[in-house]
Amino acid sequence: MSYILKLLKNNFLLTLLSFMKSKNWVNRQKNDQFVKKAKQLGYINRASFKLEEIEQKYKIIENSKEILELGSSPGGWTQVILNYNPKTNITCYTTGHQSTDHLRISQLIYEIIDRLEIILKKQGSFIFKIWKGEEEKEIIKMLKKIFDKVEYFKPKSSRQESSEIFIISRGFRLHEE
Repeated sequence: MSYILKLLKNNFLLTLLSFMKSKNWVNRQKNDQFVKKAKQLGYINRASFKLEEIEQKYKIIENSKEILELGSSPGGWTQVILNYNPKTNITCYTTGHQSTDHLRISQLIYEIIDRLEIILKKQGSFIFKIWKGEEEKEIIKMLKKIFDKVEYFKPKSSRQESSEIFIISRGFRLHEE
């Protein structure tokens, strides 16, 4: 009987913690300046500002004829990109479990890197979001072999406590035979 009571108590505590976390998220959203600004400007979410900051610093979108967008959900980046160019989007859905999500997005990034020669033009750029984790360093090493410049970028619109970072890769060195 005490085992069942412990299980019920633990389940109640987990439910309570989950409720408290979601309540904290709601409160954080209410006070977030970028969430408010996104609503004012009609953006789907605050992610639009991350791409805008990247564009302000690197001027990649305005200098591109075409953009292949991968992994943008629910569409904040799409709204910004549609002002400039046509695009395609592949999304990697997240689970909420940080290490699982890191491995899933890393796998997608590896697959994209393997296909860059057929989808990216010479001197092209490749921008993606990844969560800090064990695969990130290996991905950076791979990119440095095929791009002139590879940089980390953390937009101001990205929450400070978030482990998300953006990798900006410019100057693709297309393998010419």
